[in-house]
Amino acid sequence: VLRVGVVPDLPPYAWRAGGIWRGIEPDLARALAARLGVRVAFKACSPDDLLGALLDDQIDVAMAGLPMRGDIRARVDFAPPYLSSGLALAVRPQSLPALRTSKALQEAPLRLLVPPGSATEFAAAVLPRASLSPADSLPEALHAVDAGLSDAVLADAPTLRHLIRTHRLSLVLAPHLLDPADLAWAVRPGNTLLRAQLALALEAWTADGTLRALLSRHLPVSP
Repeated sequence: VLRVGVVPDLPPYAWRAGGIWRGIEPDLARALAARLGVRVAFKACSPDDLLGALLDDQIDVAMAGLPMRGDIRARVDFAPPYLSSGLALAVRPQSLPALRTSKALQEAPLRLLVPPGSATEFAAAVLPRASLSPADSLPEALHAVDAGLSDAVLADAPTLRHLIRTHRLSLVLAPHLLDPADLAWAVRPGNTLLRAQLALALEAWTADGTLRALLSRHLPVSP
């Protein structure tokens, strides 16, 4: 059995619908289990508990859109990355010409909606001229921008792409990612066999197009 830790209610990475795990991570986990000839078992973990579950041997691999950053690298071993991410701004298409460069973003007096879980302090630092307002949810914030009630939403780029597509909104992402990061799966330190199996799977899937096909189920643009 391959025990996979996922964070629920985190589209496009993972969510439950009709009692079935859906999203990027469950799709990749099932493909990985099939490749290894084992059964997959999902364990829902909160973001705060995910790495603890991995280190306590409750799961074998954490698959939850984890950024390959120093604070996490110090605790786990990462497989090679499978997706590039970062924070992005979702805006109406007519706003794009004024946001083409990093300098333009910093100088733009945006009305910025910040949904729960977004990096409010980071937004204030990198977008100093923006006026920040809280939003009850990310979908609600996106609909407000689509209706012209605000200028932009700051959130994880793949999540924004997924929601813009599923909600059929006429929004686009500003061209520059803020706080870019590669996403990867985490295993316990010293689990070299599983890390090698993950690396081989990703190498094969990249070569034969499987990775692109699986990602494109949930994202309008594959890496």
